Amino acid sequence: MEGRKTGGLLRAGEEVILVDPKREEHMITLSPGKPFGTHKGNILHDDIIGKPDGSRVWTAMGAEYQVFRPTFNQYIMNLKRHAQIIYPKDIGPILLWADIFPGATVVEAGIGWGALAIKLLEAVGPSGRLVSYEVREDFASSGAKTVKRFLGECPNHEIKVGDIYKGIGERD
Repeated sequence: MEGRKTGGLLRAGEEVILVDPKREEHMITLSPGKPFGTHKGNILHDDIIGKPDGSRVWTAMGAEYQVFRPTFNQYIMNLKRHAQIIYPKDIGPILLWADIFPGATVVEAGIGWGALAIKLLEAVGPSGRLVSYEVREDFASSGAKTVKRFLGECPNHEIKVGDIYKGIGERD
């Protein structure tokens, strides 16, 4: 697991949160040459790429926005999704009650949009393993993309398309 980017300059392909003058948040993926349109003018992605986390940028009409890397909560709550998610407020109790720890092997029934998988992978760490079963191919694919966008490559995460009720091969 590479871990999510927490330092350095903002780069193309990275998600960022733009906070407007009214403190509303807008999550965008930075793309060279692309504008972010607001009713107070555009902000060019090129004006954000290469700046440090927490920078200020201005629209063409002078409105000030702040740019941040999203926290886990911001990332999950601002994603456009088509699968049900486990909300951040519920993930903590799941990790505690399930006694998830570094080095554990965990089987997840339904990756959905990937929110729980992200925190399970952080909890088991690089010495642990997560196997996510998902009955729908499209959910398996979107969940994998969500995890990769937030954590990077995770060689200790395996996604299997299948019904967990029909049996699993994993044994601890």
